[in-house]
Amino acid sequence: MPRASACLQSRSSNIQADIPAHVRLAIDGGFKLVYSSNMRMSFEVNGQRLRELRVEKALSLRALGERSGVAFDAINKLENGKRPARLATIRKLAEALGVEPKELMKREE
Repeated sequence: MPRASACLQSRSSNIQADIPAHVRLAIDGGFKLVYSSNMRMSFEVNGQRLRELRVEKALSLRALGERSGVAFDAINKLENGKRPARLATIRKLAEALGVEPKELMKREE
């Protein structure tokens, strides 16, 4: 049995080595991680916070979409919790809103 355990640990560390450092940091930071059907890593967005920040900046969905390069219908779905987002999308939205990406990410409870 010890041999199988060592094999699993080795495989686990190889998988972790394939994950980019910024993603490992987000995972280690306790962010909720989900996988889409095509197994690309996505994160749940705090839709309420996204909407609050957008309204604070007096931006419509379309205006935030133009500023960030993210489709307005995708932003709407994120705000309503109907889909997760890739890290690149979260970064674009955070930059457009002038906040850190972690402010838009939902934390595990």
